[in-house]
Amino acid sequence: MVEGEAVILDLEGKKVMGLNAVGSFVWGLLDGTRTVGGIADAVARQFDVGSDRATADVVSFLAALTARGLIDT
Repeated sequence: MVEGEAVILDLEGKKVMGLNAVGSFVWGLLDGTRTVGGIADAVARQFDVGSDRATADVVSFLAALTARGLIDT
C-alpha cells in the first residue's frame, strides 16, 4: 500500500496494476469469508454511494480480477 492505494503484480501477465482507493479497499476485504453483497455493502458505507452502484462496481471489479487470474470466485 502506498498512500492508501495498492499495487498488484500480475506475474502471469507480467503487469503491474495500481488500484484506486475503492479498489484497494475491496482488495483488503478479499479474505475468502465475505460475500460479494457484504463487500458491496461495505463499499456503499465507506464511500457513501448507493447500494446498486456499489454492487455493480464491486461485481465488475471482481470479474476483472477473476479474468486476470488474480482471484478465484
